[in-house]
Amino acid sequence: MGRRVIVDLFCEDAGHEAFARALVARLAADAGRPSPVVWARNARGGHGRAVSELKAWLRWDTRVHQDHGDVLFAMVDANGDGWALRHAELAAAAPELRYAAVALAAPDPHVEAWCAADPAAMSSVLGATLPPLPAPGKTRFKRWLREALESAGHVVLSDPMDISAELVPEMDLYRAGKACPSLRRCVDDLQRALSIGYELGER
Repeated sequence: MGRRVIVDLFCEDAGHEAFARALVARLAADAGRPSPVVWARNARGGHGRAVSELKAWLRWDTRVHQDHGDVLFAMVDANGDGWALRHAELAAAAPELRYAAVALAAPDPHVEAWCAADPAAMSSVLGATLPPLPAPGKTRFKRWLREALESAGHVVLSDPMDISAELVPEMDLYRAGKACPSLRRCVDDLQRALSIGYELGER
């Protein structure tokens, strides 16, 4: 068996990181592979600065470090601008560079909405029912998810996206992807990138 795949993860915030880590582990398990090693960095200024921070981080990391992961996985909310625009911005900020593969995710409009993509999983795992999605706006989405979880009897100590570790392994990703195209695109992109990483690790 070859070495484990290493994923360099860049996210908008800790909530994105929670979902991204859970999704990487889920897709590895689905493929019958060891879970990759994930090295994470989060932006400091929310979605408004995340794309520029990604570009600056990659530039700095290239100059300072010789070691890097096999796969770059970057996730920044579309935030009402649409998947296509945010994905294009990420693609411009994160060219292939020295990575074997790059996966880009632009949750539309916010990553919290991905939790609503499979209501059956949300109900069976957490006993929660999510109301209709609010208008775009990170604060509104975090409050929307927090209030739904608290109504179901959960105590949310920090970020409501911490539920990702429990929820993502039980999600029907096909059904969720049909309900939320930005999630389907993320899953497809990440599966492709991890597959390239696995092949690299076996050489």
